[in-house]
Order: sequence, then C-alpha cells, then structure tokens
Amino acid sequence: MRTGESELIQPTDYSHAFEPAPEVGLAEHSIRCIVNEEGRPFDFLAFPHLVAVGGPCDAFDADWVREIVLQMASRLGKTFVVLCGSLYLAEVAACNQVLAGHVQDLAMQQAERIRTMGSYNPKFDNTGLQTSQKKRLEFNGNTIHAAWARSPGTLSNINALYGAASELDLWERVSTSRHPDPEQMFGDRFKDNDPIRKEIYESIPTLQGVYLDEHNQERPRSRIEARRLNGTDCAFWVGCPFCRQRQVLTIERVSIHGYQCNGCEKTIPSEYRKSFIRSGVWAPAGCGVDADRADAAATERLAVLARTTELDAGDLELDELRSRLEWNGWSDCDYVTGTPHKSGSVESYQLSSLYALSLSWERIAEEFEKNGATQNFVNQWLGQTFEVQESHAVDLDVAGPELAEAIRGELPFGTLPEWAKYVVLTIDRQKRTFPWMLSGWNEALDAVHVACAGAVLSFDELDALCEKHAPGAILMDCGYIQKDTLDWCVQMQADGWNANPVKGAKAANVPNHWKAYRIEDEFGYSAEYAAIQRLDVNTQSTQEWVTELLEQRKTIRVWDGKINSLCVELLNDTETLKQRSSTWDRIDRQHPNDQRDNLRYGFVAAQYLKHQQSQIGFNLPQRRRRER
Repeated sequence: MRTGESELIQPTDYSHAFEPAPEVGLAEHSIRCIVNEEGRPFDFLAFPHLVAVGGPCDAFDADWVREIVLQMASRLGKTFVVLCGSLYLAEVAACNQVLAGHVQDLAMQQAERIRTMGSYNPKFDNTGLQTSQKKRLEFNGNTIHAAWARSPGTLSNINALYGAASELDLWERVSTSRHPDPEQMFGDRFKDNDPIRKEIYESIPTLQGVYLDEHNQERPRSRIEARRLNGTDCAFWVGCPFCRQRQVLTIERVSIHGYQCNGCEKTIPSEYRKSFIRSGVWAPAGCGVDADRADAAATERLAVLARTTELDAGDLELDELRSRLEWNGWSDCDYVTGTPHKSGSVESYQLSSLYALSLSWERIAEEFEKNGATQNFVNQWLGQTFEVQESHAVDLDVAGPELAEAIRGELPFGTLPEWAKYVVLTIDRQKRTFPWMLSGWNEALDAVHVACAGAVLSFDELDALCEKHAPGAILMDCGYIQKDTLDWCVQMQADGWNANPVKGAKAANVPNHWKAYRIEDEFGYSAEYAAIQRLDVNTQSTQEWVTELLEQRKTIRVWDGKINSLCVELLNDTETLKQRSSTWDRIDRQHPNDQRDNLRYGFVAAQYLKHQQSQIGFNLPQRRRRER
C-alpha cells in the first residue's frame, strides 16, 4: 500500500495506493507529515512497536493484508495508527472512509481529531476541513464518515475503501434493533472494494469466554480477541541487553527494580528500558525469534527510518532506503524461526503496557501489586481478557450478622467521629421511598464512618434531614425518576446546598470512579439545570471498591446499634456474566440493596467534595430556609 509523494491521486485511481513499490510507506509518512492535535510530530522512538518490523505500519503497507487487528492495552497508540492511516490515504489516495466507535462521542472525537490534525497539513483544503459537517468530513476529494455501533443508520449506505472499528469490545447491538449486528454492518461497508479494502479493528479487551445470543448460538464475549485469534496473533519480542535472549514480556517478572530476564535471570534496570523496548520485533504465533538476526533487523529498521526522514523529498538516497524498509511478509523475515500457525490477509497483534515507554518498571510494579487481580488491570494494563469467576452463593442471613459484628462501631446513631472531614448525604431514589445514608470520610478518603441511614417518603423529609445533619455534599440517584430529582437538586442549590444528581454508568464511559457532566436537553446544555452537574459513577470500579472494603472490614465502621439489615443490604450484590459484559445483580431478590448503592455514591460524593474544596475560590452560597 505504498505510494509516491508526488501529486494527489484522484478518487478513481485510489487503487494505486495498494500496489507494492519502494515508495513512501505509512511509517515514513507519519513521521514526515503527521502531527497530533497539539501540533507535535509523531515520535516513533516513543512508540517503536508501531513501526517495528512486521508491525501495524508494515501491515498497512502490505497489499495482501485486508484486516489489521490491534488488541492492546491503553495508551499504546492504537487510535493514532487509525488516524495516521486515514490522513495518509486522504493525502495520497482520496477515497471514502468510515471511522466508527462504540458510541457517538468516540466517533465524533475521532472526526474532530482528523479535522485538527489535517489542518496542519498544507496539502489539505483547510476550508473544506473546517466547514464540513461533524459527522462527515469532505476535503481534497475525500469523504470521511463518522459512525457508531448504537446507531445502525450511521453504518448504512456507505461504500468505503478504508475504515476502522474502535473499541470493538464495547460494541453492542441494541436489543430492540431490527438491524444486523453492528460489527457485521461495519464489515459490509467494504464489499465493493474487497480486493483492496483496508480495515482496522482496535480495542482494549474485556471478558474471556462465550455467551449464548438470542438465537441460542455461542458468541465470543471479546470481539477483539476473536478477531486476533483468527489472524497471525503476533507478539512483540525484545532482546535482553545482557545475554541478548529474545522474550515476550510478562508481568510476573516485573519488580520496582526492573525486569528479570527469562534467560540470564539478571534484572534489567530502568536505564536500559528504552533500548530494551526499542530492540523489539514482531513474530506470529507458532514462531520463535533468532536473537542475532532480530538484533540486526530492529537496529536497521530504526536507523533507516531516522535517516529516511532526515532527507529531503527527491534525495537520490531515498529509493535505496525505502527498499530496505519494505516488508514482504513473514516468510521474508530472516529472524523468524518456525512456521506461523496462521497466514493470510489478517494481521493481528497483542501488546501490554509493559512495552509503554511512558511508564517505568516501578510504576508498573506498584500498579500490579495494588490492582493486579482486578479487571481494569488485566484489560487496561495487560491488554488481555479477564476471566470472571462465577460467584458462589452467599447466605445473607448468616453473612449479614457476621459483617455487623465486624464493623459495628462505638458511636451512637447520627454521630460522626472527629476525623470525618467530608460529610455527605446520599439518596438512592426508589419509586415510593428515598433510602438515604449519612457518611463521614477522612482526609485521605480511605476510611468511612456510616453515621446513620434510613428511608423517608417525601422531599420535605429529605429537606429536614439536610437541615439536621448539614452535609457538605448531597447526591441523589436520578436513574429512576429523573425530572423530579433534577428539579429538587436545582432548588437545593438555590437554597445553598451542594446537591447534584448521580447516575450509574459503564466503565468505558467513565474511566475513573466518576465524571461530572452538565445537564443537556434536545437543544444542548440546559439553561434550566445550569446550576447543577450530573455525576456519572463507574458502576464496575465502585462495586469492586465496596466489595474490597467489606471483605477487609478494617476501614469502615457503622453506628452502634441494630445494623443486621443494613449489612444484608451492603452484601446483597454480586457480579454475574451477561452476554459480552459483566453486571451486578442482587443475590436475594427478597432483600433490597439500596444502601450498598448509597455507600458507593458516598465514596464518590466525598471525592467530589474534596475536588470542589481544592478549587481556588470555592465557597458554598449562604443557606437559607425554604418556606414549606
């Protein structure tokens, strides 16, 4: 898929971009011509795995490769490859493209990144870039469509040559949709260009295993893993600076002191980290790597790229250098030993954050020690699917009283300890009642005292609770009945209370525990609700936090009293597998779990209050009593 850097190829001629020739490939073009949104050029030495021999850039250039699959941890340049490929074709081979995500925000974000990055290229029509629609960029003979999985209409009626499906493991078919699966619809966009199409599928993986669809057919939980295993399944092999043993990195060999070589057993410290990672080459599943030849191939690739991009276009030396950059498949790689398990038109790759040069060995080791058993670490750091163990049945009638004995404190109902710096009231709204909880948190937010909890029947009773306990922050669940909750929060803000709505959300949409949003309506940001923010809470991470808190039992205390029923509610949630993701459901439908939600929201409310108080000039308005 190499082409020259002369004049723009017209849309009717874009197939020439896929004819092999010792011309400009994606790696060289990205280094020469691509900058990110801040205007910084592509630093290939910071992402050596993208330009290494046999890697994603080589697969993009190869005329026989139709699909590229990137199963990688976060912050390893997956999306950047997608954008570089888009801008490369936009410059040298104008065509139709489709960039798709799991939700509209991601699709729009990618389109906006193309718009911004393209504006730095003097060969592009900047007027066309800036005046194009948000969902469809049209410039220099290109049309780039933005699409997303939950809107089948955006995946329809597009004839594309190039496209990318981003965060594929988060793609879901809307249960009420009459359209086919969105992944299938995406792939169908390229049927008219089948001999020359180029598709990229990229994602952080999610869960292992299979599930039964609506037709009782087994489907993989991880779309990206299924595609990776259907391809060459390449791993990145790096060479020890001491014994030169070639190896694929594993988390078990990482410590705060460095990486323990699986050959000589020496620890490779941080001062060798960059050269260690930059020595990498790719090899498909079923193959090994010859150390001497891999050293030579990795060294030559980076040296030739550096020299090539130093030279001016038209320099006579470029033809010879570009021919040395050309990749002709695994059979032509002299460092590869053995026979690939699979070959063909699908090149696939897996990579963990152990290869991320933005991270130190110490940082990786600390994260592994702290969170190594969590789904977030396995997915986001190791780039692997997570095996969810089905929970064993819990006898709440036994576990509830046991927990009560362990966490019952000495303070009476309604009393907070002196160390409680952040006092919050959380309300998990139900159809007829308002279950509530008052909790106090220490400065570090690693200890909590539940001072009191209960349920009331009206907003007036909630007002009275606020007057009695004077919480610094109030969060009410708005997932069930939204408008009344929003109206109450606006009124409370007007009365001087720090009240906001809260709502559970998927981990993909809230990377950390919570994220604050302005309230929107069909016209954009809502003027009616401008005084409040909706806090979206990462259900998965906060559920895991509560589970660990209750298992350790060291940093949570509850008032001294009858708390068995409260403890049953705190325990009455378990993680179960449903289709492509895991969800949290009540263990016993006869018991509520509202107070567990209130504890999760309390954790978020305390974080939010701490964040607010850290802002310069933050003051709550003067409270005033409301006429009842």
